[in-house]
Amino acid sequence: MTSHSRLNLIQIDTRERKNGFIEEYLADNDIPFFRSKMFVGDYKLHSSPYYVIDRKANMSEIYENITNHAKRFREELQRAKNMRIHLVVLIEDDTIKTLEDVKEWEHPHPEYHTRILSGYIVWKKLDALSRVYDCEFLFAPHEEYTETMLFLLKEAQDKWLRGIADCYGGARWNTKN
Repeated sequence: MTSHSRLNLIQIDTRERKNGFIEEYLADNDIPFFRSKMFVGDYKLHSSPYYVIDRKANMSEIYENITNHAKRFREELQRAKNMRIHLVVLIEDDTIKTLEDVKEWEHPHPEYHTRILSGYIVWKKLDALSRVYDCEFLFAPHEEYTETMLFLLKEAQDKWLRGIADCYGGARWNTKN
């Protein structure tokens, strides 16, 4: 289990819905959070504004983002890039572990679409977006989603603190505890 003792205030976008399990986990583990509108993404540490997580509830949601809502999604990715925000799109999925695994993905409801993209094409689109907009597409199963998100936020916070320590010679900064 990840140590959350050094995590500070987490900001959650007001438009983020269906995240009761995340907020419940944060409350149960005494991790402070608040809701406020964010320019991009859904979650960030209040002290680390340049590392943001954009939550996707499943592969179908990211599929919609790159097909039916592609313009809006690309605009959000461009906004993050322009603001020098490292955006991690964290997709909840119990079978996909890596971006490469998307190649084998099949849309669960093809009957609702006139044209379905193959998993391979979805992978190519996500891979291209990650390169153009300098973002990441990561995956976590439902049971590990919140822990994965907190781990990523903590890693970003630690990296930021190490950067500050390096700027000041490291003598006054202890990033280990």
